[in-house]
Amino acid sequence: MSDEFKGLVAVVTGAGSGIGLAVAVIAVHLAIALTLMASTAILKVIKETGVNLVASIAGLLLAAIAIQMIADAIKAFTSA
Repeated sequence: MSDEFKGLVAVVTGAGSGIGLAVAVIAVHLAIALTLMASTAILKVIKETGVNLVASIAGLLLAAIAIQMIADAIKAFTSA
């Protein structure tokens, strides 16, 4: 693999990697579009309780990511 990594970002250096990245971006856009188009049907299935559950899980995940980022920043600050 000829891609070069800089931190968490891969620099695309070849045509194959660029095409792969474009396909991945398009796939994510299609998945999001299909989910948004089906959102009314999804809401009918999961109802208000399901929406509250999904919102709580998303909030918990967001809090966990924030705590991890703060911990990483403290570790980087103290090791420098």
